[in-house]
Amino acid sequence: MRRMLDLMDLSVFDYLISNMDRHHYEIFEVDNSDNDDSFTITLDNGRGFGTPRKDEESILAPLYHCCLIRLSTLLTLFQFHDGPQHLSDAMRKSLSHDVLPGVLHEGHLKALDRRLRRILVTVYNCIETDSTRSEPIEEKIIDGYE
Repeated sequence: MRRMLDLMDLSVFDYLISNMDRHHYEIFEVDNSDNDDSFTITLDNGRGFGTPRKDEESILAPLYHCCLIRLSTLLTLFQFHDGPQHLSDAMRKSLSHDVLPGVLHEGHLKALDRRLRRILVTVYNCIETDSTRSEPIEEKIIDGYE
């Protein structure tokens, strides 16, 4: 379950940054019988924040096909959506300390907020669809496996 949730987090992150280029990951496992010590190592070509006006929905395929998300991930997303500081504002603040100014232009920052809303809609749709099949929400929003 932990590995699956790691991959859900990865799809959320990749969607936010519009990374359509993640084709591979590895699993690092500690040499013992307990698989909870394994973790995902992502391999990437660093091709994020491509076109701010295009949102590639297929990046969210793991999320909308499996309909699983960590509670901590969902709470963080809600915090950046409903909280006092939107995701674009947090990124703007973080980038203000960068030695290379202007790495991301305003269009990319606005895209973060738009994509965040789309992720939350996807999670909502998963919950709504499964509620019609009488599946408990606890099977979709998982607390633990941090």
